[in-house]
Amino acid sequence: TPKRASICEVGICVVRNGEVVETRSWLVQPKENLYSYWNMQCHGIRPEDTEHSPSFPEVWKEIERLYLDEFDTFVAHNAPFDRSCLEHSAKLYHLHLPEINWQCSLKTARQVYVTRLVIFASNLAYLKEHITALAMMLRCAHGSFLRKIRILNRLL
Repeated sequence: TPKRASICEVGICVVRNGEVVETRSWLVQPKENLYSYWNMQCHGIRPEDTEHSPSFPEVWKEIERLYLDEFDTFVAHNAPFDRSCLEHSAKLYHLHLPEINWQCSLKTARQVYVTRLVIFASNLAYLKEHITALAMMLRCAHGSFLRKIRILNRLL
């Protein structure tokens, strides 16, 4: 659906010392398992894909148990959108969210690259496939965000 609390997939990519050490992805059944046509065109996930998937509260409980004691920073491509989806879902399901620091790889990419043309060109090939949460997290991990971190570490 076009509602922000309608999460259908969550992807996590754990990065330690600049290296991807773990990836996880969950299909999530949104409330009433409803999807808009345009969202299905974007991510390729359909109601039959999530018919037997866990709800967001079940997935969030696992994320809390496995990751939130160690990590307090989320990196997302277009972080304001993902943050909004997480906050709307927490409100819908009456979940408590811990204090989370957010970093936006899109914002970082715009700061690192000389022109937006480079971002546009690099995304053309990427957009040929459906966008999945895990693919976005891997793109963040392997993309400009880690390069910027490495550059900053060298300067310090």
